[in-house]
Amino acid sequence: MVWQKTTPTGGQVYLMTNYGIGWGPEILVTGNGYDNISPSIVQTDNGTIILAWSRGTAGDFNSYNIYTMSYTYKWSTPTPLVTNSPSNFDPVLARMKDGRVWVVWSRSSPTNGNGDLYYKILRNGTWGLETLVPTASSSAFEEKLPTLTQGADGRIWVCYESNINGIPQLYCTIFTGSSWTPSIALTGTPNTDKWPSITMDRSGTLWIFWAREIPNGTTSPPNPQTQYQWDIFYKNSPSNGTSWTTDASLYTNINTDEQHPSVFQGPDKKLWVVFDTCCNSPGNPYGNPNLFIAKSDIIPAHDLAVSSIVLTPFPNPRLGENATFTVTVTDLGSYLETSTLSLYVNSTLVNSVVLSIGPGSSNSFSFTWISGQQRPAKYSAIATLSPVSHELATQNNNLSYNFLLTYRGDVDRDGHVTIVDLTIVALHFGSVIGSSNYSNMADLDHNGKVNIFDMAICASEFGDLVY
Repeated sequence: MVWQKTTPTGGQVYLMTNYGIGWGPEILVTGNGYDNISPSIVQTDNGTIILAWSRGTAGDFNSYNIYTMSYTYKWSTPTPLVTNSPSNFDPVLARMKDGRVWVVWSRSSPTNGNGDLYYKILRNGTWGLETLVPTASSSAFEEKLPTLTQGADGRIWVCYESNINGIPQLYCTIFTGSSWTPSIALTGTPNTDKWPSITMDRSGTLWIFWAREIPNGTTSPPNPQTQYQWDIFYKNSPSNGTSWTTDASLYTNINTDEQHPSVFQGPDKKLWVVFDTCCNSPGNPYGNPNLFIAKSDIIPAHDLAVSSIVLTPFPNPRLGENATFTVTVTDLGSYLETSTLSLYVNSTLVNSVVLSIGPGSSNSFSFTWISGQQRPAKYSAIATLSPVSHELATQNNNLSYNFLLTYRGDVDRDGHVTIVDLTIVALHFGSVIGSSNYSNMADLDHNGKVNIFDMAICASEFGDLVY
């Protein structure tokens, strides 16, 4: 989790990591003389962490640009991602199902209504050109504070705040894969709505959270003035955005300000909503904004996974041996499921089984691959589960396992017949099954004896290598 903390010299970006048993310490990530604001973080398919934020000089709102850092074993040096004038704010990152990473941000200038939305896409480690979001860009009005996610149907939702109808309200536009849909209003009340955050939960339901300014009374006479506070509101759509539930408030605390929500599907199968609240909130005695987390109940979902493949003999079978693949399937979801598990070796079907499995359970299935008609080479086994109805997280329905079919004389099964293999046979030479020096590994013809025939097998293939 990353956030912006206000310091005497401007904003700085901090990070905390949840390890499943609690949160680690706060870590200062930026720590420079700039004003670092509006951070966003995402993890790529290969595990790299990408951080993006807006950096500038405090008080000079014409100086802000988007910077990024990445983390594998340590944080990289901050690198400018967007530097076009005049100023660029509020980047938000999201990883899509195909592994691409999108970043959307708002560019502010006097000629574009103080805010238009732009985006870039990271493909294969390289960022593409920046592109205007045409349906979220008006020269007369302000579009800012974007948020994005990918729906169950693959379309990409970009929601944002706009004053196109006078009062700041929330709007969304959708990228269909080839074009953008016209923006639609997601809220429409007399109240100001800001800071939207959208996500899709594990069941495929879209959720959006935001902060709304609402009246909470008046000041005392003789000149009573309306007082306001900020509350977190939300709505959801289980129909890919075709219809939405009515606006609902997360809490109903009086005389508190709850702002800047960020919602995401948590690792515990619950929705997490992080927001800041000030200043009379329950549990916040500090008199200044602090971060809080609210969690939903577990989101029920359909989710099967191929969790492991174990090969016997390990690490690689020899020519003439049968290879047994033990495939474990886990039901990560909430329902009893029936599916078909298939195992392929180099795209050739080995076998398929129909299985039924309950939530939280794991079952293992064995597949035998006969190697007799094959040649020594590199092979790939792929176990695949047919998706069940309403299953969205199908990327874990497949798992691959690379292995070698090696030579009969490859005693240590490493794909290369070398002096090491001859030495192993020599060390066990003359032993028989049941004796203390017997080694099944050195008994290449599996006759219960390590003798001249095993030495001959190894010597005849000396130097052979699996490519």
